[in-house]
Amino acid sequence: MGRKPQHQEVAVYETCGAEKMNRKDEEKQCHGLDIVNSKVVCKEDYLDDNKCNSALTAIARLHAASIIFEEIRSTEENPFRINEHFIKEVAETTFSFQSGHVRNLWCNSATNCLENLSKFFTDNSAVAGKIKEYVFSEEGLRKFLRPSEKYRNTVCHDDLWRNNMMFNEINTCVLVDFQLTSVEEYRLPALVESGLYGTNVYLSKDMSNLVTSSTEIFEEFTFKNRSPFIIKEFQTNDNFRLRFSNVLKPLYEMFEEM
Repeated sequence: MGRKPQHQEVAVYETCGAEKMNRKDEEKQCHGLDIVNSKVVCKEDYLDDNKCNSALTAIARLHAASIIFEEIRSTEENPFRINEHFIKEVAETTFSFQSGHVRNLWCNSATNCLENLSKFFTDNSAVAGKIKEYVFSEEGLRKFLRPSEKYRNTVCHDDLWRNNMMFNEINTCVLVDFQLTSVEEYRLPALVESGLYGTNVYLSKDMSNLVTSSTEIFEEFTFKNRSPFIIKEFQTNDNFRLRFSNVLKPLYEMFEEM
C-alpha cells in the first residue's frame, strides 16, 4: 500500500482469504492466499529474526493502510471510519461474556489463573477480586474491547499467533485474521490481556505436550481449571516464571494501587 498509493486499496486478510476493500466500487472480493505462495511456518519452529521483522512490517503496513483507506474516503464534513462502515467485519470476537460460550469458558479459566498467581506477588488478598471484576465489568476490560470514541481506531492484529502469519519464499509476511485496535489509555488492559494470553504462550514445550496429549487434558486446561497447570509451571520452571513475571509484576502493582 505504501509503495503504490495510486492503487488506493487496502487488503484486509481473513482466514478465508484476502478481502479487498476497493475505492472504485467498494466491493469486497475474496481470493485465496495461494496466489502469493504463502505458507504457515512449521509449528515446531520458532520465528527467526527475519520473519519477526517481516511480521512487524506487515502490522505496520496494515495500520498505515487503514488510515490511508479512511482518508481517501473522508471529507472535512464527513470523516470516513472503517468501524462505522464495516461493523460486522471488525466486531470484537476474541472475548465473549456470554455464560457458557466457549470463549467465555476460556476467559474464566485464564482469569482464575491470574487470581491464583497474585498470591506470589502480593499479600493483598483484594487484588484477586479486583482482577476478576476488571475483566468482566463494563467499565473494565470490556470497555477497551469496543472501538474508541475518543481516539482514532485502526485495523491491526491483536491475536498474532504463529498460525495467523504466512510467509512466502522471500519472507514477505501475510497476516491472517484481524481485529480493530485503538490508541487508548491502554496500559492496564494491555497487561491484563498479556496476562490472560501468557497462560498459553509462555508454556514450556513439556507442558504444552502434556496439555495436548489428550482431549480430556486439553479441555481441562483450556475451559475448566487451568490454574493447577500454571501454578505447577510457575513453581518448577524458572524460565516460565521469569518471563511471565515481566507481565505479572506490573499488572499486580497496578491493581494494588486501584
